[in-house]
Amino acid sequence: MKHTLFILGALFAGTFLFAEELDVNGNFMKTSPQDAKQAAGWTKSWSNMKDIGNVTLEKGSADGRNAVRIRTTRLLTPYTSLVEIPVTAGKEITISFDAKGKGRISDCFYVHGVAPKKEYYGRFHNKNVAVTPEFKRYTFTFKTPPAEYMDGKTKKGIPGFVRPGVCAFADSDIVIENVKVDVK
Repeated sequence: MKHTLFILGALFAGTFLFAEELDVNGNFMKTSPQDAKQAAGWTKSWSNMKDIGNVTLEKGSADGRNAVRIRTTRLLTPYTSLVEIPVTAGKEITISFDAKGKGRISDCFYVHGVAPKKEYYGRFHNKNVAVTPEFKRYTFTFKTPPAEYMDGKTKKGIPGFVRPGVCAFADSDIVIENVKVDVK
């Protein structure tokens, strides 16, 4: 029994040794050269749509750390990293972050193509969850499907990359900080 538990523990620990943590400016310390009130390397998707939520940079819970506040009214507001993770079938991408506030939140993963067709393949996200009034750690994992099967439809072209992010649902006021993205 002890031998079996040791082997299982070693396998579990080994899984985390092969994960690569990406630098996504998860403490939002770098700001955009165009707008010092926005985090560098992040974008509010669908920003041209009416009634999309508002995203602002503010001081985080720890000294020297920033946070992002997402306030939504009528529409879901995706806030995605500009880090592009190359797609291969079966790759696991884990996004984790601390969040507090009111409303509902989930991860979101945008999949985009490369040549011959640079088409958008869709947004994938896990089940959304209610956010607590105090900071809590949320973790979501996305497993990339085979190249020929994206967004529930067979497509021509090659999915090229995934951009991870956070989605705040309608009528939410949520603060996120300490974002980490791991790939294995």
